[in-house]
Amino acid sequence: MLNIKDLKGTETEKNLYKTFAVESRTNNIYIMFAEMARNEGYLWISDIFEKIANNELAHSRAAYKKFLCKINGTEDNLKFSVEREDSVVELYNEYEKTATSEGLDEIAHFYKELREAEESHMEIYTDLFKRFKNGIFSSEQPIGWVCMNCGYIHEGKEAPNNCACCGFPRAYFMPKCNPE
Repeated sequence: MLNIKDLKGTETEKNLYKTFAVESRTNNIYIMFAEMARNEGYLWISDIFEKIANNELAHSRAAYKKFLCKINGTEDNLKFSVEREDSVVELYNEYEKTATSEGLDEIAHFYKELREAEESHMEIYTDLFKRFKNGIFSSEQPIGWVCMNCGYIHEGKEAPNNCACCGFPRAYFMPKCNPE
């Protein structure tokens, strides 16, 4: 059995991080290639790109989760995600300034919009992190809880233990979104 402490500071640890980066990027590239093939009418080629993209995801998962042990419990992952989105917001703000100073207004605008999307992601993760700390299946006020399997809506301060319609467990309930 591998002792993860034996990896700390080694070239192999660096290589695992590089492997994660390469496999993750390749996964995303192949997904975009699949979209293009689908748009051009080559559905079976699109399916092949997607299948191999999933293989690349499995490779990145092995490096990141199995060997680098970077996937923790949901609470820790939410906290990490808040911090990650915050750092990306700062990074894209700098990229926007650079593009503006270089007269690349279209790219500067892209970074502005991207930064705003990342700020939204940070707000979502922050809200989820707070909810997680206070009990993910409870609310101070009665709200709608939607079964993600069948769409049944339960009203109350807590999600039910099981769906009254389909019987699926509490894990399938989420707070109802109220579109404005």
